[in-house]
Amino acid sequence: MRLGLLPLGRPTFDVAFAENRLGHMLRQINATGHELIGPRSLLLDENTTQAGIDELAASSIDQLLILQVTFTDANMVVAAAAAFEQPLSIWAVPEPRSGGRLRLNSFCGLNLASHALGLKGRAFSWLYADPLTDAAEDLSELLSGGRRIKPLALANVPKATATGQAIARAMQGRKIARIGEHPVGFDTCAYDAREMKGLAGVEVDELDLNDLFGAAHEARAEEAQDIRAKTDQQVSGLDEVDQTQLDRSLRLKVGLDDLKARGGYDAFAIRCWPETFT
Repeated sequence: MRLGLLPLGRPTFDVAFAENRLGHMLRQINATGHELIGPRSLLLDENTTQAGIDELAASSIDQLLILQVTFTDANMVVAAAAAFEQPLSIWAVPEPRSGGRLRLNSFCGLNLASHALGLKGRAFSWLYADPLTDAAEDLSELLSGGRRIKPLALANVPKATATGQAIARAMQGRKIARIGEHPVGFDTCAYDAREMKGLAGVEVDELDLNDLFGAAHEARAEEAQDIRAKTDQQVSGLDEVDQTQLDRSLRLKVGLDDLKARGGYDAFAIRCWPETFT
């Protein structure tokens, strides 16, 4: 079988660690005896990934294997799936739990891709296995189509209860401020405002991130210090963090309170990454 490879990664994660895991993945894939087509190094952005897709498209592959080495959004996975009618498989890898920052976050990438592919009605097979262990049997099953997704059957809708009806009534007329659009490739964040209104009676106001950032910049120093004093009673170590960044975070809270007061919002849905983070 001519097996097309797309090793996906992002430079915001531990690239050296990812390259190490990719090497072990390739070693096990080589051992399957299939003819391997495509890149053998991490594709760290959309341009290199698209070039990899183009390379495979010109090579008459029999199956596409996406190596989800680190987290990526689902944008290029969906693009790759759309470019090929051949069977699609995804292999993601676990990482040791250290209590620190995730070095790969590969599983989250698999989960995001799974949801996006499900919305597109694209079937695929999946594997979540450590390449440092013997994954030959699981890999063989994956490539033979034995690990195909199985759509879950819908459960029966339970009968209405008094508690549930009370919650539904309480939702009527609520307002959410959606601040910033969801990032490309995060299809889990997509929604339909009309469907939400019809289902739950909840309205959505779509605001720009600059509405929040502007309100934060206009916050008075006294307001930020008041929030700091309240926060200091709930958490420890405020003096140990970067004070400039802490002040900006406190001002975001002031900005949110200002937007809430002006718009009468009951909740916020905020685009955190990357703009709010940076």
